[in-house]
Amino acid sequence: MIKKRLVGFFVVLGFCLLVCVSAIQAEDVKIRLDESTYGVSKDMLNTMANGLINENLAALKGKSLRVLADVKATDEDYQTGALNYEMTVIFLRKDTYTAEVKLMSFSIVNGQKTNVKVIDAPLAKLIQVQKIPVRLSCKLKQGLIIKPLGILELEKVREIVPRRTVEARPMVQPRAIERRPAILELQRAELFPLFWWYAKGLATTPCDDIATAVAGTQDVYQTFATAFGKGNAAIRLGDKCTVNTVSSFLKFDSKLLAWNHIGHGWPGGIVLWDASLDATMISGFTIHKGLYCAVTLINSCNTYNDPLKAAFLGNDPRTFIAGAISLPIGPSEQVDMCFWKEVLLNKKTMADALNTCSSAQGLAGAFGLSGDSGLFF
Repeated sequence: MIKKRLVGFFVVLGFCLLVCVSAIQAEDVKIRLDESTYGVSKDMLNTMANGLINENLAALKGKSLRVLADVKATDEDYQTGALNYEMTVIFLRKDTYTAEVKLMSFSIVNGQKTNVKVIDAPLAKLIQVQKIPVRLSCKLKQGLIIKPLGILELEKVREIVPRRTVEARPMVQPRAIERRPAILELQRAELFPLFWWYAKGLATTPCDDIATAVAGTQDVYQTFATAFGKGNAAIRLGDKCTVNTVSSFLKFDSKLLAWNHIGHGWPGGIVLWDASLDATMISGFTIHKGLYCAVTLINSCNTYNDPLKAAFLGNDPRTFIAGAISLPIGPSEQVDMCFWKEVLLNKKTMADALNTCSSAQGLAGAFGLSGDSGLFF
């Protein structure tokens, strides 16, 4: 009797679990709508968008931890009465930090959806410019940050201008003037008014629903705090890891020496809490002060590829490290934690640390490295 009851209990439990899993997979996607919907109610557009995802991309949805979608109106055909829309759908995989991006176009005619097309989202075409700065210029930024600016400026000028006789001064004066603008630019950056502090080390992840991502980010943050001082390390986790916040650090934080990011990505960008930070945003028209001469490690799948790689290299980082393949959730964060400890605390070269830490997790070659592969300090 007891055995029969147990069997019955597990059958019911199994059925409940099956129903629960099905419910999770069938959960509606939160659609972000453009301000203009051409008069179509947001509820109707949201229902249609979810229906299109379930009808055309159900397999991808079933493999995903979360799905993000943006719908925007493109144009209106007055002759046919068709309202045309475009939807970008990003699928965040459950087992790896892979983001798969699909572009879907559709029309609404007389309240019915039609002309549905699904393609892989096109990647931005950026010209890759290999402009990794020389080690000396990055050492100058590192020195200006670690030492008091006023004292170091005097030291640098003394190094730049050799000790000569008074008569020889006109010959060496141009060299001092040539270097001065770079120092003044860093001074201006130091005084740039921002509502958050400048960080030498920044650890970010939007994945507050992935325990290993949270633990990995907190661990890296502690390593940064140990290496640079607690007041010089910053962490942005979950809903604090927004496009505006992260891009502000990358653009304006002239003290930034190290950035570690964990989260889903693809060759065109990385997924943050509220939206994606894509290659076009990173490329920009001016060098980001934060990325310039900073060591960057992006734990996101397939991000060591163009156009994202080209966008980062165009900002003259000291070192750019990113996922060359699909990085498994769990082991890949271990590489991050190990890498920064080996580089910042144990004083290993960046190449040796990346190779050692990746190999220990069975991920040799999973990360690519461009730029300075030597000692951090």
